[in-house]
Amino acid sequence: LSRLRGGEGIRTENPQVSASVAIQASRIAEFLASGEDLPRLGSGCTTTVPHRAFLCQDKRWLAVGVIRDAQWVGLCKAIGAADLLEDPRFVTNPGRVKNREEIEERLEAIFRDKPARWWVLQLRKRKVPVSLFYDYESIPDLEQVRANRFIVPIKYSRVGTLPFGNIPFQLSKTPVSLRPGPWPGQDTEKVIEEGWGENGASPAKGYFGPTGPVAKGVLDGVTVVDLTQGLAGPYASLLLADAGAKVIKVEPPEGDYTRGWGQPVTDEVGAVFYHLNRNKEGERLDLRKKGHRERLRELLNGADILIEEEGQVRMRRLGLAYQELAKENPGLIYCTITPHGERGPLRNQPASELTLQAMSDFPNMLGVPGEEPVRMGPDMASLGTSLYATHGILGALYHKWRTGEGQHVTVSMLGSILFQRGINWLGTKNPDDWNGFIDYMKPPDQGYQAKDRRIILGPIQNQ
Repeated sequence: LSRLRGGEGIRTENPQVSASVAIQASRIAEFLASGEDLPRLGSGCTTTVPHRAFLCQDKRWLAVGVIRDAQWVGLCKAIGAADLLEDPRFVTNPGRVKNREEIEERLEAIFRDKPARWWVLQLRKRKVPVSLFYDYESIPDLEQVRANRFIVPIKYSRVGTLPFGNIPFQLSKTPVSLRPGPWPGQDTEKVIEEGWGENGASPAKGYFGPTGPVAKGVLDGVTVVDLTQGLAGPYASLLLADAGAKVIKVEPPEGDYTRGWGQPVTDEVGAVFYHLNRNKEGERLDLRKKGHRERLRELLNGADILIEEEGQVRMRRLGLAYQELAKENPGLIYCTITPHGERGPLRNQPASELTLQAMSDFPNMLGVPGEEPVRMGPDMASLGTSLYATHGILGALYHKWRTGEGQHVTVSMLGSILFQRGINWLGTKNPDDWNGFIDYMKPPDQGYQAKDRRIILGPIQNQ
């Protein structure tokens, strides 16, 4: 993008440790706000309650993630706990976080009374994020995974068919796909004879990007309208804002639900919301009202990018689906983020960080087999989705700056976290000798005890 805009290349730097810190953005925000180390909660979460694994009658663990107050209402109705619903201490998330032990103790007793599958059915009826904990053997055969082709086979001429996590974002006009990697020397003669060929999906028609001096970054002059709440969409728009884009965050009348995550920092707003929504402008709209929808259309007529998570079915009811808005603004890049993908039995079901980790086998790499699952501390599904959404948006922006055309970018959270497992799918394909990656199927690796503390060694090269 910088080369298209200014005609010159640049040098970029991306330290791995910096990326490791960035993916922990939500946890770090809590630490910086309180100055205290975050407690280890096993499968639990410091910012939302209830959001952990519960043991059921059949000795199976169930991931339950209440991330909105409306889902707390659905949970209480699904499990027949009217007294919890009526308790004023538990109405909002900050109150539930404050009374974590009492709530979780009560829920533990309730979930032990029925099998896990029973609770899955009841909670999904009420649109509460829930999932069983799956492993590598079962994930590829899940109907949701197959319907969205989150894991795809690729045929190699020398070794046969291998499974890969599919690319989690798709672009409507410049689609991306997986193909086999080359064998060493496979294309040497072709490159020598023909060179590298023409790169890019379509020929450039000119330059259609912003002009003038760059004051804030390569995306200076780009306008983003962000309709999302939570982590995935807001972190994606934050990355665009940090690159210089003007981001207008549109909240519903009651505000982004992450305002109530964790203990309040100021004005009854939690640290996570402040951290994810800096460098942005704000506006509140009720899209159920015609006048507010017209105001959104005004914003979008001058915008380059829209990020939404309601899905095309609801957006179509509101007259805000991609096909409709593209007629008014053909250069609009419209990004849709979904929890489980656009097809399959879970396409209309909500998700949470823990339920997505449970569906991807991440917890099996932590903790001790047979005991309570341990979630990955960083929000791997949510913030990982942010990265892939940003990849798709920037790819679409590159195409727009070359051709003037916008397009529809779609990305799913389940597809994103399965894609992160990358090499793990290959490692389980008919291995000669495989004992698991890191802690998979074995006790946790505690490292080596030095004089003052333990250290972890991980040599990956012979020299």
